[in-house]
Amino acid sequence: MTIGLNYGYFGGPSEEFEASDTYGLQQIAWAGEKIGLKWRVADWKYTRGQPKDEWYKYHNKYYRRWVRPRQPDISNLYFSLYASGILYNIADLRTDETFRRPIVGLGSGIAFFNGLELNLSYAVPIVEGFDLTGAERRGFANIGFDIPLFDYIRAAREKRAK
Repeated sequence: MTIGLNYGYFGGPSEEFEASDTYGLQQIAWAGEKIGLKWRVADWKYTRGQPKDEWYKYHNKYYRRWVRPRQPDISNLYFSLYASGILYNIADLRTDETFRRPIVGLGSGIAFFNGLELNLSYAVPIVEGFDLTGAERRGFANIGFDIPLFDYIRAAREKRAK
């Protein structure tokens, strides 16, 4: 579960919504959550953090680290499947007031050393009678800059305690 800033771009004016919803919408920006599944493809934080001259297991194989450990700038690479739409509908955190639909998305991204994530995905708004047939016409490209929700809450509590 992450929370962050997102920017979506419809390839052309979206005509999949009724006129009062997002008819003709080309771009949207919002702050929102992403709830879903992540599959880490590469975990450099784990592999580069292993002690020198020690054996470790990674993806069911054993490796040996020949140099001293260090923290990489990019921690991991992942694929994700997510749903979003609760937060920006409750708090009105979007650039276009007519965009009221929850979305589902599929994408990939990288996580940095400090927990921030940059991801690219293809998202589809959920409309009445939703099915995946023709989803490529209803969807949009999305770029997101997120932080894990629990890291955000912990940092906010620490700041409030000071």
